[in-house]
Amino acid sequence: MTETLTEEKVNEIAEAVAVDKNLLILGLKLGFKEPKVKMYISTNKRNDSSEGTSSMLFDWKRKTPRAKQIPDLIKALNESGFAELVDDFFPSGHAGGVATPAVNAGNPSTAASNAGNALSTKRKITPGEIIKLSKLLPPGKYNELGVHLGFDFNYMQAKLKKHLNDTKDAFEEVLGEWANKREGGFIDDLDEALDKAEVGALIDKYKIN
Repeated sequence: MTETLTEEKVNEIAEAVAVDKNLLILGLKLGFKEPKVKMYISTNKRNDSSEGTSSMLFDWKRKTPRAKQIPDLIKALNESGFAELVDDFFPSGHAGGVATPAVNAGNPSTAASNAGNALSTKRKITPGEIIKLSKLLPPGKYNELGVHLGFDFNYMQAKLKKHLNDTKDAFEEVLGEWANKREGGFIDDLDEALDKAEVGALIDKYKIN
């Protein structure tokens, strides 16, 4: 039976998140566009409360199927710097009332080996593709796509300031850093982020065969 995300719990989470600096990232991870999240944040500031955060969570809850609410919220909280809230509100690391199994928990080396094998089957983005995608990316999607790739919003802003608000050069540097991470730079992950940022049309345009 699927566990229900109650109104009481949503309100408690909203109060716990309040006006945290990572609230924008949480909103993006929940599928809202940047201007919409900033509107919720401005409501918080205007009323000196968590009213905007609460509205955002309830708006998200209304459009999300019941079976996906808790798993999706746990994922968004973990990916936006609120992992401690997952421990507080969803103990035992479950998602949707179902315990998350620990794969090869008793043998870390086996788990690491399996993870390495999984990564090795995926293609990494090339320098040429980084340059091409940076030129194609609409400036308005710079922050959103960066967040979906796992970067902090403030970090993305710092890169943009460094490059004098030139999103092409800033994103080229961000993509280069992402590609150099052991767990980053994979085409499949990038395509997923492009879809989430609603620029999936670029998937077939930036790749160099």
